[in-house]
Amino acid sequence: MLFLVKDQNLVSRLESSWPDLLKLDCKGPNGQSFWKHEWTKQGTCSTTPNDYDAYFKLAADLKNEYYILRTLRQSGIQPAESMESMHPLLELQEAGFR
Repeated sequence: MLFLVKDQNLVSRLESSWPDLLKLDCKGPNGQSFWKHEWTKQGTCSTTPNDYDAYFKLAADLKNEYYILRTLRQSGIQPAESMESMHPLLELQEAGFR
């Protein structure tokens, strides 16, 4: 599935900074299906309802401005070292638990 983000630099940026954490391979169509979901749920209500690139660029810029990982670390919350540590969660999701 080809998503509607046209700026390939932005696509690369999203692949590295806004992955689908429930998929081990979040590049290409896998990541784009996640972004399409995000667009459908949040982007269509944004101030740029017909400009996918502007919406995702703003989201990526805000992520960089309000660095959530630093805030979580300061609160003693540490992210997992790798996606493999999420494997039990992925198995639960595949089994139908949400």
